[in-house]
Amino acid sequence: LILLYASLLGREIEYVSLSKDTSEADLKQRKEVTNNGTIYTNQAPVRAAINGRLLVLDGLEKAERNVLPTLNNLLENRELPLDDGTMLLSPDVRGEHPGGIPVHPDFRVAALGTIAEDDGTIALDPPLRSRFQARLASPVDVGYMFVTASAMSNGLLDTDTLKYLMKTVGGVSGGVSLDLIHNAVRYLEQYQDNITPRAALNAHGIGLGGEMIETDDIVAPFEVKTVTAPKMNRSSYIETTTTKAIGDLILAGFESGNSAVALVGPKGCYKSTVAKDIVDKAGVFSELFSLHPDITARDLLQSRGTDERGDTIWRDTPLTRAARSGKYVIMDGIDKLRSDTMSSLAMLLERGWAVLPDGTSFYANDKFRCIAIAHPPSEKSWITPEIKTLFHWINAKPLPR
Repeated sequence: LILLYASLLGREIEYVSLSKDTSEADLKQRKEVTNNGTIYTNQAPVRAAINGRLLVLDGLEKAERNVLPTLNNLLENRELPLDDGTMLLSPDVRGEHPGGIPVHPDFRVAALGTIAEDDGTIALDPPLRSRFQARLASPVDVGYMFVTASAMSNGLLDTDTLKYLMKTVGGVSGGVSLDLIHNAVRYLEQYQDNITPRAALNAHGIGLGGEMIETDDIVAPFEVKTVTAPKMNRSSYIETTTTKAIGDLILAGFESGNSAVALVGPKGCYKSTVAKDIVDKAGVFSELFSLHPDITARDLLQSRGTDERGDTIWRDTPLTRAARSGKYVIMDGIDKLRSDTMSSLAMLLERGWAVLPDGTSFYANDKFRCIAIAHPPSEKSWITPEIKTLFHWINAKPLPR
């Protein structure tokens, strides 16, 4: 809704994906070393205030409670002291402080938050909460889901199948986004002879019990487009019926319009081998991104470093390089990341747009593909409702003996 609003009004936006790693420097200014000296670079909230843009704060409930109050005075009085000694001031009082930087009158802020499933509230600092007008985005009505799904489909599914899909979706607690429903309908239309309607929902994280699509859901072999590249050395890999079926599910997920597929299974079920084989068959180069629990939301897109002169620079990660150039990236270990860290990739994986820590942004290449590898959830599932929307979900079972 926020992006639609900005598009209709022709508003430029500054986007901040909040997480537990977000610091005060991410909201004001960050110190950089350059030419044997230090400079301060404005971050998204400051740039939005100066240039009159729409600031989007995504994930209010994820940030530490002592971080967001940094913006309290900017939101209420249009004032904010900066680390370089300057100060943002309201245009109404700038005449009294000639050295201040005026806040543009068109500056606006839109904040997005997710209510907790247990008590239906969102925990915010009271002074910060008072700075906003609140609007509750209620779950979409099942009847409206049916109307929109019928309108966007190509007429390849009968009414009974659509009713079954909507009835199942209506039983999911917390609601389901329309994008997921539309993706599931398109996927089933394309492969209705190969999978069941329930499997199409499971592949998009809409299963009632957290199920995913798996090889047992295939009722007829897929006819997916595969091109084996002769230059790739695949002599050490022996394809089995099970690994071929998993590979077909991955390719079908990509062909149905998804740019990211998650392959979830226990250790030793050839997830990495199948992912590498998919890349080899495509005849393209890939990036491997090995993940660990200490990775922050910033580290997923760019890492901090220095050049040969000692100046601070940002280096693109394998994920960012793949998105820019249209390569495949294999993200190994997404289950090791915190949920707020993983969900920071929503804009890139869902919309194909990334805002980088260095202040720049880009649209992903249309050929960009992501294969994420993970272990199944244990007692507390790492697959939160926000993470469900990021991937096409495939369950990889251990190979039969």
